Amino acid sequence: MQKLSVQLTFFEPFRAGLRKEKSRFESYARWCKSNSGLWKPYIPGTLLRSAVLESVEYLLALIGS
Repeated sequence: MQKLSVQLTFFEPFRAGLRKEKSRFESYARWCKSNSGLWKPYIPGTLLRSAVLESVEYLLALIGS
């Protein structure tokens, strides 16, 4: 059995992409308006966590094969 340690460090909020009206993309990101009046997309923690776990499972599968 191999031990794998995963550590994530974010220096700024995770950016999902540019804001587009009525796009499917908006269902995957929450939009927050900053003090400067600009809209910034943020991926909710549960979606980010799911993406990280999926990537870790993929890496474990590569190591195991």
